[in-house]
Amino acid sequence: SNARRCKDSAHITLIGFLLCATTHAIVAHMHCASGSTTTVRFRLGLAAARVTHRSETSAVSLSIDCDPTVLLDRAVVALRPAFENIDRKTEFHLRRVLKAFREEQVGAHHFAGVDGYGKGDIGRETLDAIYAKLFGAEAAFVRVQCFSGTHAIACALYGVLRPGDEMLAVSGAPYDTLEEVIGLRGRTDDGLRGSLMDFGVTYRQ
Repeated sequence: SNARRCKDSAHITLIGFLLCATTHAIVAHMHCASGSTTTVRFRLGLAAARVTHRSETSAVSLSIDCDPTVLLDRAVVALRPAFENIDRKTEFHLRRVLKAFREEQVGAHHFAGVDGYGKGDIGRETLDAIYAKLFGAEAAFVRVQCFSGTHAIACALYGVLRPGDEMLAVSGAPYDTLEEVIGLRGRTDDGLRGSLMDFGVTYRQ
């Protein structure tokens, strides 16, 4: 729940505060001359603290300006708006997903298994349609077989480009693994096997 997440994050905030106090205690110890007392005051977000080190006894004391439970409550209050914003975004996108499911009339029959070549797989076709709606695309291709971004882009390029076509990169040079798909690098002694250039597709940027 929202309250639970706020509380957990508040505990993390409190731990961070105490770690910071410990760091200041170490600094006070390092800079404390013999027979003297060093006091370091600092503020971290929701509270202030004072670290005192006495060299003659090597004692370090930590004083926080409020009870840890009060500090925890302050952290909960401070973090609540952030988590409420996350919840609002989650609810908004959840409504979009449910609307797409209703429009595509998703039912139990879409989750049934298929045999043979998988032609006419209504579950797969419906999933593609839902993704297209959610991302505002004309169509979508959702497959677990696409194991990387480069693989997915390569499938699209090989699907639409034909020998004699030209690929134009309007935003500049592509990244390294896509260069191999195009044929810009990874050359072999006997040609560019399997690349777009090997199939007669030209490229410029």
